[in-house]
Amino acid sequence: MFRRPCQVYLAANYYLLSECHQLPAVCNLDFTGGEGKGGEDKEFLADYEIAQVQVLMRHGARTNYHHVPNVTNPHIFSCELQGAELEASLDWPHFLEAADADSKLPLATQPSWFLETGPDGKSCKESVCEEGVCTGGGILLPAGVRQLLDLGSSLQKAYGPFLVSLLPEDVYVRSIRLPRVVLSAASFLKGVIGKKTQHVPSRKFKIHIHSNESEETMQGLPCPQADKMNAWQEDAIYFPTEQVAELGRLFNVSDFSPHCRTVDPNIADVAFTALCDGGELPCGPGGCISNELQARLEKSYNSKWSEQNSGNVGGQKASQLKMYPLLKEVVDHMSAEPSSRPKLAVYAGRDFVIGPLAAALGIFDGRWPPFSAHIVFELWKPKESVAGSAMFRVLYDGNDVTSLVAGCGGAALCSVESLSLTLQGFLSPSATHEAACILTTNHAEVV
Repeated sequence: MFRRPCQVYLAANYYLLSECHQLPAVCNLDFTGGEGKGGEDKEFLADYEIAQVQVLMRHGARTNYHHVPNVTNPHIFSCELQGAELEASLDWPHFLEAADADSKLPLATQPSWFLETGPDGKSCKESVCEEGVCTGGGILLPAGVRQLLDLGSSLQKAYGPFLVSLLPEDVYVRSIRLPRVVLSAASFLKGVIGKKTQHVPSRKFKIHIHSNESEETMQGLPCPQADKMNAWQEDAIYFPTEQVAELGRLFNVSDFSPHCRTVDPNIADVAFTALCDGGELPCGPGGCISNELQARLEKSYNSKWSEQNSGNVGGQKASQLKMYPLLKEVVDHMSAEPSSRPKLAVYAGRDFVIGPLAAALGIFDGRWPPFSAHIVFELWKPKESVAGSAMFRVLYDGNDVTSLVAGCGGAALCSVESLSLTLQGFLSPSATHEAACILTTNHAEVV
């Protein structure tokens, strides 16, 4: 349950926040996971050594970018960096550069390596809303920087010497274009590398960005059939009418349903982002969202995410088609010759990457992916004295889910070939992704 959160928030003391109120799950992810070889239950890895780590991650905590009318206690976000977060941000432009994902050349116009603030230089840049439509917002918070620094640091510790003293050629990083995602990738990489960053202008780590978003596999390549199936699934999802009515009374809105539509409802965005920054549950002229109502709303949000990405009215198949190209990249990285594959590959995106990809693999846990949610693919190669081929593990937010991955047959380690066959099955009965994405109008043919 939620208690009234603290009114004072210090970025450098993010985890102290959890001591004075229960953070919602979406912003309270534990980074002490099962990655790497540590722990008593890892005997099955005794004959293997790590060969590659691939991380697919959601950005860190952010400001809201949706709007709810008549909120009487709007949260004021601070984007003023302090302590380790400030130190990290000052280092970003010295060891990082954004590069075109196709040409690999540095972008002529580099992104801003600073959090987006308002005129006072401290508060976060606010979104502009007109007639219920908001632009801007969604700014990475100091807490978001902290989350990704900690995630990077925790994975560096989990893999020990393998991720120590990384060189730019050892790492492949790609991000979608949103500033909060680019800066999250920068924070994560800083956490992995640590404080000993050498400032060599010609030897910067690159964050690759597609200039044309339609080419970004994390966004899902154009696929009319997947879009149609997503629409079928969306039409089958209903937000509880009693919750819509309660929210309408609280915020004095006759029809609150438009603010509960889509997989990330407006009311969820406004409430979660405030809570994650130490704020309060939203209030309106009719009162405040209670702890009890918020708990019911969170169940509804999770249900929407589960149905949209894993549902049997098109959600599961749409996730498989949308995420096939990205998963194919992951497989290609694992299949590459040792001399040409990166030691560390990072794909920085949004919840709309983590949820569908987890659903496609059969590992989705039914929760709205938290800020800094991550899926890790570990490639393990046999030691020189051991016969066999390379195998992989999958961990979702630190939990080993390899046995649940489609095609792995419940095994603790899975072959890359098995995953390749699973991906090909996503396209069935078609042979190519392009063919599978051709629009089919008959609902019964694909469900």
